[in-house]
Amino acid sequence: MPSEWASEPHLRVSDLTRETLRRTLTVFMATGAMNGEAPHAAPFQHQGNGTINMLVLALLSMIADAKQTVIFAMEEPEIAIPPSTQKRIVDGVRRKSSQALFTSHSPYVLEEFSPSQILVVRRDAGGNLSAAPIVFPAHIKRKAYSSEFRLRFAEALLARRVLVAEGETETTAYPAAARRLAELDPQNYASLEALGIAVFNARTDNQVAGYGAFFRGLGKKVFAVYDKQTDAARQAQIAASVDHPYEAPTKGFEALLLNETAEAALRRFAAQLVADGEWPQHLAAETPQPWTPLADLKSVLSKYFGWSKGSGGGGDLVGICTVAEMPSTLKTVLAAIKVLAQPPRRSPPPLPPLPPLPP
Repeated sequence: MPSEWASEPHLRVSDLTRETLRRTLTVFMATGAMNGEAPHAAPFQHQGNGTINMLVLALLSMIADAKQTVIFAMEEPEIAIPPSTQKRIVDGVRRKSSQALFTSHSPYVLEEFSPSQILVVRRDAGGNLSAAPIVFPAHIKRKAYSSEFRLRFAEALLARRVLVAEGETETTAYPAAARRLAELDPQNYASLEALGIAVFNARTDNQVAGYGAFFRGLGKKVFAVYDKQTDAARQAQIAASVDHPYEAPTKGFEALLLNETAEAALRRFAAQLVADGEWPQHLAAETPQPWTPLADLKSVLSKYFGWSKGSGGGGDLVGICTVAEMPSTLKTVLAAIKVLAQPPRRSPPPLPPLPPLPP
């Protein structure tokens, strides 16, 4: 610009809306490609969604720096953004604003806030919107929530329906069985993911009732699967704390798998473990063979499940079953959950007959 036209010209971001910025200001960015020997740059609107969102956020942040009081309201800041950047966005926005409001489905965003700062929002069948704060019952320790948020709590808090499972094996086996059954018989079964159900590991049966009440208090539909109870008071407590309780016929989920899975599937599973080199060395003397008696096979597989607890062995077993080979308890529970979470669609009423055509 000629010096006589203006003194020290520079670019300053004014108080513009996001859409105005998109229309009037174009930023070119390097793409990593080369045009001959020169790097090729492209307009920011030709970049990916994540890059565009970050550039707009940067411009809005410049506006915020010039203001005394700023309220940021952001919808889904995680879209097309990697986890580490999601956390940087939350931190930067909170530092620059007097108040920040986020809607999010990202555990990486949620874990940046304390429970007192989170509202679980839901809409009922009538279209009414409500929000509930996270209030911990006595058995949930803040430390456990903070250290295991992403691993255990985030998915359940973000889901409309929750399946509270007693332990690690159930937590992996039920989703695996649902996916396998949905693949083989989609008329009667559906994956838990398709039904919008998050699986939460309560870790022991004496925690099922407490976590069930916690999630139901947040307005979620709660299912629960757990071992056979010998304490009638605990069984009544679980039944009262969840919407749909399912008690197993055995004590110990591994025992249920071994008792109800067809022999052919058990033998395929054991043979696959041996072929893949995953059979543990301390059980080498009892390595399953095609001629191993069924009772002995179940006994050594019980030892294997006890040793590998938490490694997903139960899920691997049901994942190779046919519908006929699948444990009957899992089939019954998962079929019932599908009906409750996804009721059969009613056929639309027949259309009225068309009026006769004029002569």
